[in-house]
Amino acid sequence: MNNIFIFLIIFAIISVFSSSGGFWYKKSRGKRGAKGDRTFDVFEKNKMIWFQRVQKTHQIPFYGIEEVFNVFPFFSDYNEIKSWLIKKNISSKKIDLILLTLKHYEENFMKYWIEQERNLLIAFDKINLPQSQRAIDFLLLYYNLFLDVFQEQMVNCYIQKIIPAIIGNVLEEDPQKIIHGQQNNDYKHFLHQKIEEFYMNLNNDVQIIIQQLYADINRIRYTNSSFNQSEQNQQSYNFNEQASELGKAYKTLGVDEQISDQELKTKYRQLAMEYHPDKNDSHQAKEKMAKINAAYDLVKKVRNIK
Repeated sequence: MNNIFIFLIIFAIISVFSSSGGFWYKKSRGKRGAKGDRTFDVFEKNKMIWFQRVQKTHQIPFYGIEEVFNVFPFFSDYNEIKSWLIKKNISSKKIDLILLTLKHYEENFMKYWIEQERNLLIAFDKINLPQSQRAIDFLLLYYNLFLDVFQEQMVNCYIQKIIPAIIGNVLEEDPQKIIHGQQNNDYKHFLHQKIEEFYMNLNNDVQIIIQQLYADINRIRYTNSSFNQSEQNQQSYNFNEQASELGKAYKTLGVDEQISDQELKTKYRQLAMEYHPDKNDSHQAKEKMAKINAAYDLVKKVRNIK
């Protein structure tokens, strides 16, 4: 959540003067105006960027099939499974049944994905942020967490457990080989159990994301309460100045804002080894070390690093 915490400062003023509502949920239902069109484009582009970076090829356990999941949000055409079944001389009837069953599960998962996406978008609307670029960037951090947890459930539950069971059931494989270690080695019971597990885990993950969103926004607004007695122009000046100082701090440390806390600490130690007065007693080194310390202190404060 480091990136999200950094955005708390960026949102210091914007959240106070928000006025729009209902946009994200309406967007998901295709109700958007000219400004909404631009936001929709950014929203869709983000999906493409996210999907480009995910690992798409995964092995189907027991069968060793390397299937490609290249259909957003994380589905497949099952071409590799089909090719494998054909090479094994499986009847066309059984191949069709396997592929139809896989597509049936995908349809159900897609319906649930849409439902959970709607829950998240409604949560976005409830915090009532403006339709600014910074607001969009902020909310997309949480949306990407949603995409991440969906992919995780697809890999851990669907790819690792459900797909092998579907293939094994149609091919009449011994359940002990495919779903060993389960209390009930019946394919039908196992598949029902894993589907329920998928739904429950995804719902829990989305609720955690929403709770984190609300907690971060409440923290922003609590922090900003002292600004409410000031003029908006003065607030904007303070915000821009603070954001600028934070950017300078990262530049002084020679890192970008995406760096992890541990990597940041490692980078600071490296700089200290190079410029600390005990290692380098030149005047330039002392000045450099002072700037490094000031920058590191600011970044630590923003990230709440102890």
